[in-house]
Amino acid sequence: KRKPQRNNEAAESGVEKPLSKQCKVSHSDMAPFLLRPWVRFQEVLPEVMLFGLNISVTVVSFVFFIIVRIIGNAILSYNNWPPGEFNTMFTNSCIVAMSHSSNLILPLAQGLWMLPYKPTMSQSAAPKYWQLASDAMLQFCTAYMLQDSLLTVIRAYQLGGLQDGDLLFIAHHFATFSYMTQCRWIDAGYISAMTCILCGEVSNPPMMVWYITDKAIKSACCSGPRVQFLFEIFSVI
Repeated sequence: KRKPQRNNEAAESGVEKPLSKQCKVSHSDMAPFLLRPWVRFQEVLPEVMLFGLNISVTVVSFVFFIIVRIIGNAILSYNNWPPGEFNTMFTNSCIVAMSHSSNLILPLAQGLWMLPYKPTMSQSAAPKYWQLASDAMLQFCTAYMLQDSLLTVIRAYQLGGLQDGDLLFIAHHFATFSYMTQCRWIDAGYISAMTCILCGEVSNPPMMVWYITDKAIKSACCSGPRVQFLFEIFSVI
């Protein structure tokens, strides 16, 4: 009988090397381009378990949004936005919101495009790389909802009370967070949650630009012809 071919190392040792050790391919290598960073995100982080769920991506993403908020505040201060005012704080929140939506829109669209629309489908029925990517995106969105709710409460404390619409935003964030967490707990409903996120976020970037230009016009430091032009353009969009 013909013996299977061995590699040089196995031939020298006289022991065949298992196939799994000869060529170990990570799930991120098999994932489509737009999902690959999310799969890799899951693979490199150590597990942080809470109530039976891995929240490592949530923790790292929460820190990411806080850093974006700090950088946004520095940029606004550099451009002479008045510190401690509602318009400045709201504009900074818009910057953070864009960092959330712009990172999710295309990967969500590709993830949903790959599978048939079955809102109650078990996640385990999807390829492993899809499971990792979809779970990472839900954790990323969860982190945004948590930090935005927290910073809304902090802003209300600094300004002496909640602004119009703050309670509605906090209620929305809680509902979204609880729904995504339930999907992760029962290992189903990911497609439904991802569809809701995509529909909610796809219009976010132009809307945030409109909000920022609107607040800039209302702030004495930052109104100008270019800002007013952008405001008119994004008002139509």
